[in-house]
Amino acid sequence: MLKIGLIGNELHCSAYEKAIRNSAHSLLRSSTVRISSGKIFSEESGSSEEEDRFIASNDVIMVTDVHPQLKKIAEKTIRASRHLLLQDISSLTVRDLRKLVTLEEEADVRVQVGNNPRYDQSWSFINAHAKDPMLIETHRLTEFDPEHSRFSVVHDLMIHDIDMTLQLVRSPVKKISSSGVAVLTDSTDIANARIEFDNGAVANLTASRISEKLICKARFFRKDSFATVDYINNLFSVVNNEQNQKNDINSKLDYNKYSYLNSNVLSNIEIPLSNRILNSLNSFAESIINSSVPLVTLDDSANTLEVVNRINDQLKLNTNFAGHTITA
Repeated sequence: MLKIGLIGNELHCSAYEKAIRNSAHSLLRSSTVRISSGKIFSEESGSSEEEDRFIASNDVIMVTDVHPQLKKIAEKTIRASRHLLLQDISSLTVRDLRKLVTLEEEADVRVQVGNNPRYDQSWSFINAHAKDPMLIETHRLTEFDPEHSRFSVVHDLMIHDIDMTLQLVRSPVKKISSSGVAVLTDSTDIANARIEFDNGAVANLTASRISEKLICKARFFRKDSFATVDYINNLFSVVNNEQNQKNDINSKLDYNKYSYLNSNVLSNIEIPLSNRILNSLNSFAESIINSSVPLVTLDDSANTLEVVNRINDQLKLNTNFAGHTITA
């Protein structure tokens, strides 16, 4: 029986506990769940002995939110040879992540990052029909929210498209060119990044936090096909040349369920809604059972954050616009 220890605020821990109980995965469904006292891992009142005892008493530790002691918790958990799931790693640096990767390899445990769109059902469609693209175009636009202006628009929005781009292309980054505009705040409100890869692939990514409406779309072009995804309306389309169609679409989808615009176009596939937390937990359980690489790893996250930092560094060099100094 797997023993799972949850660390985080009450709301997020409750959501994780509910997802574990509702999971169809036998490893999770039969597990015992303990929620740590908020004081144990508190910077003010927590003790090292209590932290060590809580970690040692569980097989898996799950940190369910942005925790001020995340780095320390992660290091202690891995050194204790316990599996670890981190829901939000936004407080960690590339250096922190690389150190955790080294510890993970030495301890031979599974460490998974939880908050990622690759746990959504849309990723299954993208990964099946858009792998190894030569051109990627993404638009992730949201309405203005002053609360989110505290974060870089690249770190807050574009980071998800960067992660998926790196997973699909699987080639070293050759060159990054970025530009940004400050409109409503003193930092970049609209950002565009062009990422060129050694294999010739190019990604053109756009993120905005001052859009009039919510838009989240992506297009993936390959030699013999292209695919589009609308994340807001949960729709997916793919266009293949006739020769490749049977080898690609028909082998991976029940095409009789969908309507073709013509012999080569499979249009407006409705992407099933899914529970990201539950999918993340099920994926993590599989990696533990099979001793396999988790779907979203610390190394993935470090690679993505390196690109995010390079883009933000370029945006800081932009000149003033409309009286604002762009600080990324």
